[in-house]
Amino acid sequence: MTQTVFVSIPKLSETRWLFDGLRSGIFEFGITTEILEEYEEVIGDFYSPNLAHNVVEMLPNLKNSLLITPLLLLGFDCHR
Repeated sequence: MTQTVFVSIPKLSETRWLFDGLRSGIFEFGITTEILEEYEEVIGDFYSPNLAHNVVEMLPNLKNSLLITPLLLLGFDCHR
C-alpha cells in the first residue's frame, strides 16, 4: 500500500482519486504505526519531510482510519 499512497499524493497523479478518497472518507482503511513510519521515511525522502509529516499526522486522525495492532505485537503466534 505504501507505493499506492505514495503515487497518489501529487495533484496531477492518475491515482489522485485514492488520496482524495482517503481524505474525504469514501472508504475505511487500516493503518499501523509501522506503516506510518514507513510513509514518513519514503514520502520524506522523495517529496519533502514537511509533506511526510503532514500525511503521517493526517492519516490516523481521519474518521475513516482504523489504527491496527498486528497480532504478533500482542503476543499471538499466528502460525500455530
